[in-house]
Formats: sequence, C-alpha cells, structure tokens
Amino acid sequence: MTVDAPPARPAAAVPGVGRLRRSVGRWVAPLYLAMSLVLLPWIALLARTLPDRAESQNYRLGWVGFDVLLALAMGRTGYLAWRGSPFVVNVASATTALLVVDAWFDVTTAPAGEPLVQACALALGVEMPAAILSMVIAGRAQRQIARTGVAPPPPRVVRALRRGRRGS
Repeated sequence: MTVDAPPARPAAAVPGVGRLRRSVGRWVAPLYLAMSLVLLPWIALLARTLPDRAESQNYRLGWVGFDVLLALAMGRTGYLAWRGSPFVVNVASATTALLVVDAWFDVTTAPAGEPLVQACALALGVEMPAAILSMVIAGRAQRQIARTGVAPPPPRVVRALRRGRRGS
C-alpha cells in the first residue's frame, strides 16, 4: 500500500499568502499614494530650477560609497540565494533598484564622447542585464513562496558543496 502525499494547497489557502493581512496600518496605502502625488510638483520644480551643471565636493565619495552599497547588496543576494532563504526576494529587489540607479546616473552624468559611450556600454551590457537577473531571482523566489509557503531549495551544486563540507 502506498501513501500519497497530501495535495498541495492553492496559494489562496496557504496562510499569509494571497491578499495581505493587515500587517501594516490602513493608513500606509493612502500615505504612500499621497506622497507620490506630492512628488509630482516637486519634480516639475526641479526640472525648471536645477542647473544643467553642478560641481560636487564629494563626487568621488558619493560614487565609491554607492558602489560599496551595491557590492554589499549583490553579495547578500548571492549569499541568500545560496542559502535558499526567503529573504532573497527583498534583497534581490533592492539590488535591482540599485543597479538601475547606477546605470541611470552613470549614463546621465557621463561627459560627451568616449566616456558616454563607455557608460552606455556598461549600462546596456552589464548593469541592466544584472538588474534583470536580480529581478528574475526575486520573482522566482516570490512565486515559489506563494505556491508552497517556503523558499526554493538551493541549487544541487550548492547542496553537494554543503554535503562535502560536512563530510570533511
């Protein structure tokens, strides 16, 4: 006699999946919608009043600090993916945003000529593909969690490395 595994529950039947429980106050959605609307006139004001050029006293520090943050986010994404952690959804999403911002500012702050060509090549060849990969990682993990309530297991290679480490 064989015992079949219980059928998987649909996502709506998994506790905490589907429509979000009110883990945040009812005020959060209206607040964020209002803040997005308030930002529109601010954007228009900046578009009219900001100079085309500005000199920054901390330009190098800003870029180096941002790239350190990006490296930490990418490393954390890799580590959480390695561990099969459900937190990879959040960190991979943040990594996506950081990569898109990096590409945007690399291109928009590059001087004309060869530096602009290099910035565009880096954005299109490295930063945007990495952002898409990060978004795919987050999306796949999120779908897996919604279907099963748990994060996907790490790849077979990672599991084999872990077994090898424990055996030595």
